[in-house]
Amino acid sequence: ELNTGTYTDESGYFIIKHINIDKITVQVSYVGYKSKTIKLDIKKTNTITVELTPYPLSTQTIRVSALRERFKNEVDISRVNFQSRDLNYLPSLLESDLIRSLQTLPGIITMHDLSNKIYIRGGTPDEILMYLDGITIYNPASHLFGLFSTFNTDAVKNVEMYAGAYPARFGDRLSAVINITTKNGNSKRLRGELSQSFLSTRLFIEGPILNKSTFLLSFRRTYFDFIVWLYSYLAGMNNINLPYYFYDFLSKYRFSVSRNLYLSLTLYGSDDIISFTDETSAEAQKNKINIQWGNRGFSTNLFAYITPSLYGNLTIAYSLFHTDLNALSTEETIRIFQHIHDFTLKPDFTLKIDEKKTLLFGFDMKYLTFSENSLFSYYRDTTSDTSNTFLFPAYCEFKYKPLSKILFDTGIRSIYSYTLKNVYINPILSAKYFISDFFTFNISLGKYNQFLYTINSQEAYFSIYDIWKPVKKPPVPENYHIVSGIENLFSNGSRFRLEAFYKYYKNVKIPKNSNFMFSFPEDSIYNGTGYSYGIEFFLKGKYKFISGWITYTFTLTRRKYLARWYAPAYDRTHSLNLVLSNTFGKNTVILRWTFGTGLPTSGIIGKIKQYYYDPIENSTSYTWETIYSLKDGIRLPPSHRLDLHIERKFKAFSLPAFLFLDVINIYMQKNIVFYEIIYRDEDSPPEIEGYSFLPPVPIITLGIKVKL
Repeated sequence: ELNTGTYTDESGYFIIKHINIDKITVQVSYVGYKSKTIKLDIKKTNTITVELTPYPLSTQTIRVSALRERFKNEVDISRVNFQSRDLNYLPSLLESDLIRSLQTLPGIITMHDLSNKIYIRGGTPDEILMYLDGITIYNPASHLFGLFSTFNTDAVKNVEMYAGAYPARFGDRLSAVINITTKNGNSKRLRGELSQSFLSTRLFIEGPILNKSTFLLSFRRTYFDFIVWLYSYLAGMNNINLPYYFYDFLSKYRFSVSRNLYLSLTLYGSDDIISFTDETSAEAQKNKINIQWGNRGFSTNLFAYITPSLYGNLTIAYSLFHTDLNALSTEETIRIFQHIHDFTLKPDFTLKIDEKKTLLFGFDMKYLTFSENSLFSYYRDTTSDTSNTFLFPAYCEFKYKPLSKILFDTGIRSIYSYTLKNVYINPILSAKYFISDFFTFNISLGKYNQFLYTINSQEAYFSIYDIWKPVKKPPVPENYHIVSGIENLFSNGSRFRLEAFYKYYKNVKIPKNSNFMFSFPEDSIYNGTGYSYGIEFFLKGKYKFISGWITYTFTLTRRKYLARWYAPAYDRTHSLNLVLSNTFGKNTVILRWTFGTGLPTSGIIGKIKQYYYDPIENSTSYTWETIYSLKDGIRLPPSHRLDLHIERKFKAFSLPAFLFLDVINIYMQKNIVFYEIIYRDEDSPPEIEGYSFLPPVPIITLGIKVKL
């Protein structure tokens, strides 16, 4: 009747105010769900709860009113939202992976084909804040030395990424924010999915429990150990084994305490385990090596509707990032571990003053403990170190639309560090100007601080885990963001964005980078400076029967180390991602093509004869000495790759099932990641041989998913 509407936030909350008629009709819709129409008498009802049921997508026109409402009322600078359906259908190496899916977004750089680390607009992985239902996740790409992330995509509902200039409610990291929300569980019926691939088994179960409450269980376990054993058994090489596997576990419970009060509990665990026994030893039971590293944590979220215009969320979270090494032999016992305990108490409130004004405010109480210990019994050497830090951030964020063409989102975040006995102020200002109803100019400025850092290099290709330290004395790392650009929302829901950004780093912690392949802890940490700037292009939409997105990023990153400016190992100047999908009948086909210019590296650039004179023998001899380049003296060749995902729906024992096929590196590209100098003989020029991590052949993965 009024031709007006709104959209829900991540919690499902929405409010429509100032309705001047008694009886109205409300239509609720969401892509992939059956729309629902409700008739209301305003005199009798002012609060409603609506539940939608899944519905197959049709070829009819999809209304995108919610997307248009958000576009008109939010300053979403540098923000990209990923739904769960986007995560599970991209071509992937061996299986779907959240971090690999994010690598297709603008502003994100990856260093090689196997890397699951992400570098966002010149920022390193340790400068990215990552939440899972309020749980702080450290080193999310810890599986298999960084090849896989620690998240099971089946349980993920939504991924919100800010590549820069993020709002005041987030903070305490220099570069970017990734906020992951898990599903709440099915409130109508018990359902599940069982997925089997060459790499792992994944189980997902959700359903209702008492009083409209729900539960969710998700589990994944890999079979590296079993696959290697089976191969060696079939090949007649029974002495080959790989005693390694990893697992992920997540469970969530959501309780409806009352009509206006909800409580959720999330439990999370993720571990890599290596367990090795020396079977050749006469005392095999005393010669063992056990290594285990991973993330664990829980969060409790209490969500309350205080008034129709005010609601709040109280988060109590704990996370543990741990690394444990135990080696036991007949002569010595070795134990090395590091544990990071993160305790967080975080109340947040949202006040919808009216259609033009919204106030968000809240604070954190964060206590971090860093524990390290090493024991070498043979040398009777024991060292230990425990440090902690208290952080008390508070924020206030105000969204205001004074005119129909101008929208402001301004905020301030203050952080009191008990360790440093100082307060740090982070102001953020964002604005959107409407050139037309759905074409805007955006600009944002912000300052950010970070109070912990890693003492191992973030530029190495692989790492098992990161060693974190708190900032114990000034100066504190800080970063200044400037972002501006244009954005257009088309009538069919397609979206176009062009942004330019600049970041300036001060007092950033830079460890010595002594090895380009593996990341090791360093003793010497330097306070450096740096900057990055670039341009991003992002287009997502649908044309006829094809949907997908294309992204292009130009980035230039420099950091200063020991009075010298250099290009870090992740300085990829140009990167391009193209994702195209088509669904016809029971079949889905998705193509992903990636391209990136070469990364900087150091290496051998030649050799020279060094002559020596022997006065006693009155003779001259020589040796060849190798000439090395500077840290960033060489650029690798461009890398590119084409991947394919094919999926077909069918029935398995009367149950819906999907058979999927992933083909990685279709046209057999060899992407060089490092060079080796080969000397055939003393007097001939050296030969250069390039190596890649993926073999120059297509890698095929076949799997099946059954909905229970």
